[in-house]
Amino acid sequence: MALSVAGCGSDSDRPAPQSPAEPQAALVQLSGHERERIPEVLAELRAGAFSRSAMVRDNARIFLFLAETASDDEVVAGSLRALRSTWTHSSRYERQMALLTPEYGAVVRLRLHDERPVVQAAAIEAAEKTLLTDPPDERVAEELAALASAHPDPAGRLAALEVLWNVTTLRTHPESMRPYVDALSAQQPWLVSASLFRLSGFGAAYPDAANLRARLIELLGHDDPGVRGRAATTLSSVVGVADPARDAAGRAIEPLLRDEHPFVRSAAATALAWLDQRTAVPAIVALLDDSARDTYDLRGFTRLDGTPGFLHHDGSPWSRVDDAALRALQAFSARVGGRFTFDIQQDRLDESFASAHRTARAWFETARGALSTVPSAGR
Repeated sequence: MALSVAGCGSDSDRPAPQSPAEPQAALVQLSGHERERIPEVLAELRAGAFSRSAMVRDNARIFLFLAETASDDEVVAGSLRALRSTWTHSSRYERQMALLTPEYGAVVRLRLHDERPVVQAAAIEAAEKTLLTDPPDERVAEELAALASAHPDPAGRLAALEVLWNVTTLRTHPESMRPYVDALSAQQPWLVSASLFRLSGFGAAYPDAANLRARLIELLGHDDPGVRGRAATTLSSVVGVADPARDAAGRAIEPLLRDEHPFVRSAAATALAWLDQRTAVPAIVALLDDSARDTYDLRGFTRLDGTPGFLHHDGSPWSRVDDAALRALQAFSARVGGRFTFDIQQDRLDESFASAHRTARAWFETARGALSTVPSAGR
């Protein structure tokens, strides 16, 4: 666990790390007492992770120092991961953790360019703190956006995308959204699905709305059910009920109510309710007879840090298609009139769902007339 330590500090614009033959001055300068504790802290490292007892505020700068200067993979990666528990972006937690300093962002930026995947992955995770500040660290955000768009390993793109969405100004900075839109053209379904999940939250602010909608409609026919389902909900969130493109989006989503995968059927019902696509209500009522479990786990890939990849998709709170249908119909009832409610209880699940089904069908019978009048976009 060799440490490469030089003399005095430098400013936060320090360039990318040099080779071992070209040592640089350390950004993080420790006190004599902190330096004496380094062996004690290192002794708490097990299998690439520091013990919980080491995760205290007094060790925050030691971890930052090790993240910058250590050469051993486990020490650097473990120290970067420890930063998440020992540093904070909020003064509210300053008594428990160290408040971010310019050194923090500089060290993170330094390690974002590390050639070792396990170190780079830990640096990407540590970068999240710098994005939560007001304003966020723009240099870190820019470098993450570059990794999210052009990392040579798709797993590196995924790692950056999973952190970049924390940028507090994302909705007003289209350049930060672009990596998510670019990822929709990736060959890896897990990268596309992860991007769709985030775009459902802020994609409506993307300036090139027409091209984004067109791409989402294409993805409704993707081979992967996670992608199909999330493309439906993302399309509905991007278009919205007041958009002139609403009817076309709804017609594109409606066939997914008959998709072979339960997750997709549930996602389609949810998406059509968000769009107030009333022509779909009879087909959604038919899904009340569908109690299939609407979850989907996308596996078979490896993350940047070498761990197995895993993306979980869940179509409704109770993970059943009829649950998603009930919630969609309830949303329609709030707009059409005669809003109904239902209560699902764990200790009498079958009875609760049966009662909710009767309530939803009764509402449908009374609302047929109103449902036959299709509202124009914007109503």
